[in-house]
Amino acid sequence: MLIDDYVAELDGVLSGPHGPKRDLVVEARDSLVDTADALEADGLERAEAERQAVAEFGEVHEVAPGYQAELTAVAGRRLGVLLFISVPITVAMWSVLWRIYPAGDDVWLSQPWWYSPPPGCSTSSSSAPACTAASCCSR
Repeated sequence: MLIDDYVAELDGVLSGPHGPKRDLVVEARDSLVDTADALEADGLERAEAERQAVAEFGEVHEVAPGYQAELTAVAGRRLGVLLFISVPITVAMWSVLWRIYPAGDDVWLSQPWWYSPPPGCSTSSSSAPACTAASCCSR
């Protein structure tokens, strides 16, 4: 297997954020090219030097888990940063909205037209038998 084929297969096996994935694949390719160049300098043909460099590097199924672990860690760090930034901003936005548009006591006394039980179901426990999931959810 030549270097370009190996790198294409490695790229196809890995999943994760595009930028770090590209960096890891380029790093692997550069390492393989450097090894092939050294082997070629020792007198091997270019194609044979690439095959030997790939063989020394290891099979894709052996190498990919290490790269995938790194990509998973990167994705986790990105998610952590995203949550660290977005959750406080969301809380602040809701606080500002509640201060700008405060809800009065009458808001909680009436229900919107779309928030009502289905026909045949009663919310009062004394006037009708309790609704079952089958009677309320079958429409």
